Amino acid sequence: MNAVAAEAKKSKHHPEWSNVYNTTFIRWTTHNPKGLSSKDLELAATCDFLAKHFGEVEVDKTSCELPNLANTVVASAGDCCTPKKK
Repeated sequence: MNAVAAEAKKSKHHPEWSNVYNTTFIRWTTHNPKGLSSKDLELAATCDFLAKHFGEVEVDKTSCELPNLANTVVASAGDCCTPKKK
């Protein structure tokens, strides 16, 4: 998390994240324009690189079971700063 935080600070773009024990969930998204920006994608790639570098995950691009996960999450997430309307 410290390595990602340093990269986020350098790019002046910060994620929503949570950490429980040994699992971290990181959500990169942009308020304007809504959705994913090139900065989101660059920082997500940085996260993948850092996780591999620190030995936290093995990257196997052939076994992805949810190839459209990011699109699904962004479409259903709403604005992170305001509650979703019910």
